[in-house]
Amino acid sequence: MIPVGGYYRPATKPPYSKMVVDDLDRVWLQRYGGDDGFGPTPSTEWWVFGSDGEWLAEAEMPVGLEVVDIQGNRVFGRTVDEFDVPSFSVHTIN
Repeated sequence: MIPVGGYYRPATKPPYSKMVVDDLDRVWLQRYGGDDGFGPTPSTEWWVFGSDGEWLAEAEMPVGLEVVDIQGNRVFGRTVDEFDVPSFSVHTIN
């Protein structure tokens, strides 16, 4: 690891920002977006793979949504408003 500003930063990072496995054993990988000066930031784009590794789709989530869980055709997520108040929502997958 390389020290950066008093903090240690790993030399490598995973090729995705977040991984979620849903109840149908599909693998959802959140891509990286940009870099905010502190490191890579998550994207709103997700890649979806079947349990056999086959690519199924690319999905886009609402801006600011932190995906908590994916069940069936629903995405459960959390957002935080400008006052740092969290709210939870359910989104249907088309």
